Amino acid sequence: MKIQTITKEKITMKKILSSLLLCGMIFGTSLAQTQLNGAGATFPYVIYSKWFDVYKQKTGIQINYQSIGSGGGIRQMIEGTVDFGATDGPMTDEQLAEAQRKQGASILHIPTVLGAVVATYNLPEVGADLKLTPDVIADIFLGKITKWFHKYNKKIIVFFCISQKSCNFKKTYLHLFSHK
Repeated sequence: MKIQTITKEKITMKKILSSLLLCGMIFGTSLAQTQLNGAGATFPYVIYSKWFDVYKQKTGIQINYQSIGSGGGIRQMIEGTVDFGATDGPMTDEQLAEAQRKQGASILHIPTVLGAVVATYNLPEVGADLKLTPDVIADIFLGKITKWFHKYNKKIIVFFCISQKSCNFKKTYLHLFSHK
């Protein structure tokens, strides 16, 4: 009778230890899977940081995002070194095809943030009466208009973004408004 009791205790202990080991393996695996890595556009970095911080607090899932520029995000998505990427403009058909070939999966574009490119000026003598049409703005950014009005004769200084990918995307947009 004593032998059976010890055997039952040993079996029960083995079950407990096996269950704990299994739980530890599952828990350890789930810990390894609670991190996502992304890279890409610099524009959404601030809001992504906030969102990812709040998401981690609520779920325990860590999301790392490197704001290396749209082109870098696209390259890393194509190479499969990140779980997600961000870009100011959509990937080209060629980039999507390359990612499909290399990763064996399709890329899905999901808009996450919206921003605007705005034209600002500092001409106190003009005041708020200046009306810039889409055609005029396009021509300014395309370098077709280089001075403010004839009577002011001031040079227009245009500042562009650093990222070539987003600049090209925005420049293409401006070409749509340039009808000359």
